[in-house]
Amino acid sequence: MDSQNEIQLKSSLTKLPSLSDIEARKIKEKEIREALDVLNISIRKYNNALRIIGSASNWSNYDTFGGGGIISSSIKHDKIKEGNRALKEANESLVNVSKELADVPEIANIKISDDQKAFDIFFDNIFTDYDVKKKIDKAEKNCWKTLNHLKSLEKELNYLLESVRIKSREEIEKDNNAAIVASDNAIMHIEKAINSIDKAYKSIDADKGIFRKGLNYLLDNKEFKIKEKIMNAVKGIKNINEKLKYVQGFDTTLVNELNKYKANLEVFSRMNILAKKKEKTNLTEAKNCCLDTIKHLEIIKKALNDVILKCKIEC
Repeated sequence: MDSQNEIQLKSSLTKLPSLSDIEARKIKEKEIREALDVLNISIRKYNNALRIIGSASNWSNYDTFGGGGIISSSIKHDKIKEGNRALKEANESLVNVSKELADVPEIANIKISDDQKAFDIFFDNIFTDYDVKKKIDKAEKNCWKTLNHLKSLEKELNYLLESVRIKSREEIEKDNNAAIVASDNAIMHIEKAINSIDKAYKSIDADKGIFRKGLNYLLDNKEFKIKEKIMNAVKGIKNINEKLKYVQGFDTTLVNELNKYKANLEVFSRMNILAKKKEKTNLTEAKNCCLDTIKHLEIIKKALNDVILKCKIEC
């Protein structure tokens, strides 16, 4: 990365909130917290519905496969009615969720559609026990689907809350340090991958004899170790991405650039690196990709450290 990009990176990461920015953040924080409040209510309602449906499912299994009678069938039907009431309350709570999400445009494109709602369980005397069981299972599946979607929304809102919340200097320093530690860990794994690549490169000529002797499994084992180290580096970068979500003022375009390096590493983790007559080219390109990734991580680390230093100076 050239010096101009480095300056832009440093600038984007060393901005602390101004007074006008603080007011805007307070408003945004209030909107996000309101969305989280109604979202948590909806999550509780769906958890309650799942608890009741689970009980209905147990009674249905007993009634269908366990030789249940009039009593078990009556209990099952009572649980179904109770589950329907719980599902109705849960579905109605989605109206407020959608309303509050409209105030958070950053994730307003994530909507709760009608087909994501759990369906009521209808039954009458013409249904067999097995028919009722299938309807219960379907309702439970839809309920889980909606609940998981709500939890995904909750996670996104919490990330967004962390990005706008006015943090103390100590919190900013803690978040930046966590990202730095994650970067160091990723660099360590990348360096291990480079070491493995270098060893493989030096032994290319010796490995030719392995082909002649039909001992290809030895090369497969060597290639597996290289790919394993590269995948550990990829996991390290994913961890950095998680930590950077909590770093305020971080330019998201830089995350995208980091993800490009990650995507390139993933390509090498899947390809036949030691393919005959291509091994030198593949190993060289893989090593260069690793080195470029380390350079980018070092720039990010420097910018994160600059924020910590600025916080200490301004305290």
